[in-house]
Amino acid sequence: MILEMLLPFAIFLGASLPSPALPSPLQSAEELLPPRFHLIPERFAVEPGSPVRFACLGLLSDRLSFTENVESAVLFTEGTSANLLDLHGVDAEGWLALKPGVTGGALFGCEGVSRVIDFPVERLESIASAISRDPELLTKLRASSSPPSVRCTRSACALFSIGQPGLGAVSLKKSSFSASVRLYADPTSIRVGGDLPLRLYVKGEPMPLVKLRAGSDGQEQAQELFSDSEGFARVKLDRPGVWQVEFSAIRAARRDAAAEWVHASHSLVFFVPAAGGR
Repeated sequence: MILEMLLPFAIFLGASLPSPALPSPLQSAEELLPPRFHLIPERFAVEPGSPVRFACLGLLSDRLSFTENVESAVLFTEGTSANLLDLHGVDAEGWLALKPGVTGGALFGCEGVSRVIDFPVERLESIASAISRDPELLTKLRASSSPPSVRCTRSACALFSIGQPGLGAVSLKKSSFSASVRLYADPTSIRVGGDLPLRLYVKGEPMPLVKLRAGSDGQEQAQELFSDSEGFARVKLDRPGVWQVEFSAIRAARRDAAAEWVHASHSLVFFVPAAGGR
């Protein structure tokens, strides 16, 4: 049921980057990109001691392999974090089962396999102009070598609760993935129709003037907005249900001998109850 609810996400995730007709050399570069993915739990609330199963889904809600597409995984719980896990523990249907063994809010996240790709400058400019309003970014891209080397990274997180109705402090945690969405309120505590404040990061640094998309299951059209000059944004939680916030960003690489630029994408999935705003 949850997987069927996630199908509308394919509409706005698939539209995140434009795909104009391109000459063959440019297409071949993009074919090397690692797939963007999102994580969806079988249930967003479980009893203490019970397992929770996760699926790794692609842009069209197709199942992706954890072992082929994920480099590392982390489970954050109240006051703790643990580097996971045996990602080979996936059942025949593609579910990865976790058993947190604690009570409270929890965040499960995966860092995808990164790749360094030589991109034609004009294509990188096209992507940047679609996802960013930062004029300095395009200027720096045009001044880079041709073709610039780009490290492409993908990451995703999902929030769920164990033995309690809310998520608590875990929902406010800044993760250590290549890109992340940091929330500044527990989405289960916001009344439907209220705003969820958040901030976008890539490699630990705030990402200003970057496009993000947010939507819930059953929505015909996702919200599109841009982060402000400090990377902050506010998403209106205008309906209950499964929500996803997703963004992609480009920035100069730091301390990376193999790449001049980073192109990072991130997805965060959570559930908004009908009776929020406790």
